Amino acid sequence: MEHLQQSKREHSEETAAFCERVGRFWRWFQEHEERLAELVKSREKIGTDTIVMTFSEGTDQICKGLHFHVGGDYEFTFAVSGRDYLFYLLPYIIARKPQALQYDWKFYSCMQSAQGKDFTIQMNDVSASAAGVQVGMTYDPERNSFLLRFWDSRLAEAEESLALTIFYLLMEHSIGEGASHIYIDEVQRLHAPEEGAFPLTGLEARMREAIREAGKEFYELPSERFTLYELKPEKDGEPRFDVIFGTTCFNGLIGDYYEGSAANADGLRACGAKAVSLSFPVGERGEKEALEQRHRLQDRLEAEVLGERGSGREIGMLLGGAIGCENAYIDLLLYDEQAFREKARCLSGCGEAFQLSELKRNSPPQPLKF
Repeated sequence: MEHLQQSKREHSEETAAFCERVGRFWRWFQEHEERLAELVKSREKIGTDTIVMTFSEGTDQICKGLHFHVGGDYEFTFAVSGRDYLFYLLPYIIARKPQALQYDWKFYSCMQSAQGKDFTIQMNDVSASAAGVQVGMTYDPERNSFLLRFWDSRLAEAEESLALTIFYLLMEHSIGEGASHIYIDEVQRLHAPEEGAFPLTGLEARMREAIREAGKEFYELPSERFTLYELKPEKDGEPRFDVIFGTTCFNGLIGDYYEGSAANADGLRACGAKAVSLSFPVGERGEKEALEQRHRLQDRLEAEVLGERGSGREIGMLLGGAIGCENAYIDLLLYDEQAFREKARCLSGCGEAFQLSELKRNSPPQPLKF
């Protein structure tokens, strides 16, 4: 009996929806809040490993291996650390923060901008400061991205991989992980100062100015920015290879699909979430009519099914959509797939033959039954 109960618990943890996992995290946090607060108060006397292991008991309720930083003044900051899919999950965790927490905790979904303040990072006996590193910048308004070149006397002498690692950490802490992911296209190390270079502490202000002068908006999170993509459709190809154009706020997920990768999709699933594509036939409709219907359905999904984005009560979010020769697609990130299937019944009378599939290759569409 004990073996069966343990197997049931393990299976439940593996299949628990992201919504439930986040609920478990906050219940754990409230239950252990006094102990956690004491660790923050005594952080100078307690080893870092003890603090990390203790807080990991909570973050493991969501997914093992989540990175975070615990700072003074009750600050808890998640770190994306190169796992792009976390940009689309971590803000929901913060939105679910209970009002009943006793202490004045500050939670952040990723590394925030240092807002021009200086700091130092040291790795393998090599240290560099944000104010000491000099940066050259080239902005491409068409791609809305930046090429950066950096120089620092200590980083110029260090092994290239180490120098790049330190610079990326400095940059992500300087302008924030979100802006780094969205706008930094390439980074190059220089071995001599560049004319017109400026301290890394001034990078965010320069980026904001360049983007504003180009008539564009500066975004701090990838999920806030939707971009257009165009493809060459293939007849009788695999699912979704009929796409002509689409929009998305998760470029990495769309790129993964056409490259045959499942990195982001599997990362989401490991946290109990799921990226899906809701499709319906274009039929005899023209491209414009199909697009208008897709927009109407997207509006209904956000208003009647998914819930208000950023409220902490939503069960998912809209990632974008696409129009193909054969089908129209609505891309969604579901925090609770079962809840979505139940609430999506409100679409049963709209006359479309919906198909639902995971947004990764070799995931055949299945009829969405109401």
